[in-house]
Amino acid sequence: MTVKQKVGWKVVGPYRKSSVMFGYYGARSYPKRRKIIPTHTCGPLCVFKTRKAALKFVGGDISKVLKCLYVPSKTKKVWDNSHSLRLDELPSHTALADSVTCLE
Repeated sequence: MTVKQKVGWKVVGPYRKSSVMFGYYGARSYPKRRKIIPTHTCGPLCVFKTRKAALKFVGGDISKVLKCLYVPSKTKKVWDNSHSLRLDELPSHTALADSVTCLE
């Protein structure tokens, strides 16, 4: 059975690192065209469903918004070593992903 990927938008900061969740740049890097999965210390990954929502989240920050493909997660919360948030606590139009591949 093949998993259906969706088009989304990943917010990345300096050195292509990112985190939507807690206002800091996470440890995951997002090289172009490489499938990224969560580590054992966090999960799932966060993307935006629309470019408009990603740009709104970025605001005047130095972050970039990159088009990506993602595999939707069935999980309804995102977590790391010390935090956890439900999907409804994240910015509007956030999707949780089991994998993310940035296209640019």
